[in-house]
Amino acid sequence: MKRGVAAVWVSAAVALSVVTLNAGSSTSAAKSQPLPSSFCSKVSSGTGTPDYLIVSDLAAQGNSVVVARFVAAIEFVLAQHGFKAGRYSVGYQSCDDSTPQTPQGDLAKCASNAKAYAANPSVIGVIGTWSSDCAGVELPIIGRSPTGPLALVSPINTNPGLTHSSGGSAPGEPGRYYPSGRRNFARLIAPDDFQGVAAAVLAKQLGLRRVFVLDDAEQYGLDVAGGFRRAARNLHFSVVGSASWHVSQSQFDEVAMRVARAHPDGILLGGYGCAGCAALIKALRAHLPRSRLIAPEGFLP
Repeated sequence: MKRGVAAVWVSAAVALSVVTLNAGSSTSAAKSQPLPSSFCSKVSSGTGTPDYLIVSDLAAQGNSVVVARFVAAIEFVLAQHGFKAGRYSVGYQSCDDSTPQTPQGDLAKCASNAKAYAANPSVIGVIGTWSSDCAGVELPIIGRSPTGPLALVSPINTNPGLTHSSGGSAPGEPGRYYPSGRRNFARLIAPDDFQGVAAAVLAKQLGLRRVFVLDDAEQYGLDVAGGFRRAARNLHFSVVGSASWHVSQSQFDEVAMRVARAHPDGILLGGYGCAGCAALIKALRAHLPRSRLIAPEGFLP
């Protein structure tokens, strides 16, 4: 049974995905070898030593409560299937890619974890990572596994560049993540530029005809703004201007006046809600009291 050869089953639970090989191969399986306890939990497998392993790669030190829920959800789905894929038994280990200094994911640790997964023939799938940057480090490594590209299925990685180019994509994305030319990444959550598409659909539903696009000149904001512009063309309403704010900015009258000169009936706030962004909204409201404001999930705080 080789990685990337057999089919897969995918089950979503609490926004998680578990991937195991469909046991359609006649090749006999050797018992699995667990990953080191220095960065992974004990094997969860019901009873006995499993034939194969699924691992999760998440930032437990910075997100302990949420990661614990992810782990419980993964174990729940596997238990529903009796820790089995066809005639093969499947175990699970929860692995950590974070450190106390980098609680959202340490890129050096992401790389070392990926090398361990790729070198262990027992591992047939990875659920993760916590950060898109960590996924970008791990994908080329597990893509070069001696037994074939190892699947990475993410519940939370939203960087569009992992799968396609967008407004904020870095040079070489997404090709640089797949050196073998074979894709081995899938996600359950929508990428950031799709938020821009959804915002454009909302603008159309609200009857807006002239929308000004603001972004924060960061990757996330550029992705959201890029998706919005592309969708606006297809939905046949006008983007009447574009501008950027800076995350450290505290005065926004100049930006607001520039927006006002375009006479928009809607404004997209493409970016994260920064410390001074309440002042941005107040300035826009002062100069454009009737314009609708649309923002992505980066403004949730």
